[in-house]
Amino acid sequence: MEKAFKLEEAIVLPKTVWGYFEWFTSTVRLNVDANTFENDLLTGIEKQEMEETYHHEFFHCCQIATTGFLSYYTAHFLKAMAPVWRKLTEDGVLSKKTMPQLLSAVFEDTPRISDNMNQLFSNMDKPNENSLLTARMIIESQAYFIQKCLSNASLNHAIYMRNANNAPSIEYIQAYLLASKYLGDQTFIHFNSIVYTSLLFFEPQNVFEKICADFSSYANDNRDSVAVLKSIAQVLSKDHLYLGDSGDVSNNYIRNKEINPFYKSNILLLRSVSSKYGNDFFYLMSDPLSWFKDTIKRLDVPIILNPGSVFEHSVDKDWEVFNKSFDKKLHLVLATICLIIENQHQNSAPHYLHLRGNTPT
Repeated sequence: MEKAFKLEEAIVLPKTVWGYFEWFTSTVRLNVDANTFENDLLTGIEKQEMEETYHHEFFHCCQIATTGFLSYYTAHFLKAMAPVWRKLTEDGVLSKKTMPQLLSAVFEDTPRISDNMNQLFSNMDKPNENSLLTARMIIESQAYFIQKCLSNASLNHAIYMRNANNAPSIEYIQAYLLASKYLGDQTFIHFNSIVYTSLLFFEPQNVFEKICADFSSYANDNRDSVAVLKSIAQVLSKDHLYLGDSGDVSNNYIRNKEINPFYKSNILLLRSVSSKYGNDFFYLMSDPLSWFKDTIKRLDVPIILNPGSVFEHSVDKDWEVFNKSFDKKLHLVLATICLIIENQHQNSAPHYLHLRGNTPT
């Protein structure tokens, strides 16, 4: 008997949630309909909260496209998912089966798929023994920091710390709080570059605090902070696996076809943006507020809007992964599959949900 899956339980959001980002397919889920989104119909506090969610989720795309940790993480998930991609694209299956049937066919292999994911997921949420910091906390803390900076041009360290309790959970603020113990009000200036440094390592949770401690003696100097952080990373690489940026990971750890086509497109885009930084992602991601708001309009990201339609944020294209082309419907199926697999490992809703009512007035 065919196992029934309720798609709406995976992609339809309650009114309390603005949206989330599905890491592996680079899909943003927003809790609005296409007309509201495309015509910018929200007003007041709802408009601000949606804009913050939009900025937060799209910044995740930039993190993945530039950092070794997230490039490695998403590429190896796709590699493990290869049999699923092939299964869904063989023999014109998309035109012959409904979405619940597709999901049912995929989840016949769930135990094997889940076993392959264990190491990747455990590393994302594996805490550092001393600070209990996780890689997810570092990633989310930076995206939350960016969304707040973009929504308030007069934001500073004191105001940010005062509003820390308004974060949806500790995951969105923990890395900033830890950095502030070493850097004080200089955290506001150097947080992005410190986060980026940590995400060049295989276990960012194990180097983040060391980076903060080592950098603290230089924070008030007039030295090039990125140059200092690069030298700190070089020293740490003797004891911790250093992956480098997304280009290093592509060259050393993965094959080109294992890169999500959207990330491939966005890596090229950010390379062009980084040209004024000497084509160096390190300098680019240390100063995201100077370019992100303009660049976001050019990022190639599919968005799922209510009631489950896929909106193309950028240009129309053929989506090629594992030598198989696929369309919007397949991408929606894949995003749903990835979300379900993630939830199986977390045994809870995604950590990266954006709840309504969490924007400070």
